[in-house]
Amino acid sequence: MVKPTLDGLLTICFLIFGGWLFLCVLVLQLCVTRGRPFFVQLRVGRGGELFKMYKFKSIFNGKVTPFGRWLRKRSLDELPQIINILKGEMSWIGPRPLLPEYLPYYRCKDYQRLQVKPGITGLTQVKGANALNWKARFNMDTIYVRKLCLFLDLIILSRTIRILFSGREEHESMPLRQMDLV
Repeated sequence: MVKPTLDGLLTICFLIFGGWLFLCVLVLQLCVTRGRPFFVQLRVGRGGELFKMYKFKSIFNGKVTPFGRWLRKRSLDELPQIINILKGEMSWIGPRPLLPEYLPYYRCKDYQRLQVKPGITGLTQVKGANALNWKARFNMDTIYVRKLCLFLDLIILSRTIRILFSGREEHESMPLRQMDLV
């Protein structure tokens, strides 16, 4: 009950204070792409349900464009996932939704990540994301599901904001001491 409330409050805050950013990127994207600004891809959500996840396009004709690189560096390509949150398919915080073709590679405990809605950001993202191997990523996701609480979500949210504004990934320099997660 707390998590949907937090998602609702964050969405309202984003729309009030960050909606202009979404619109600016959308307009720029429309100018750059001269067409569909969104990349839509099937992902696995809570309970294994498939859903269409939205992102701003960053690749055209198989190559990352300079604008796309700029979007990715600032994680602005993820902004359209607000649509997924509004549709109830995603949360602000949770394991990142993976492609359906990864399901056959899940170990038994990896299915725990499907017990919660996937998120735009999560424990894996604030603990190193792409610098982590797949096993470490899945371990972070299952730790998140087991330790799920408002305090952990607030820690992840604050660290995500710090990472976004610093423009760099903060890995192990940010241990989650209070939660004894690793």
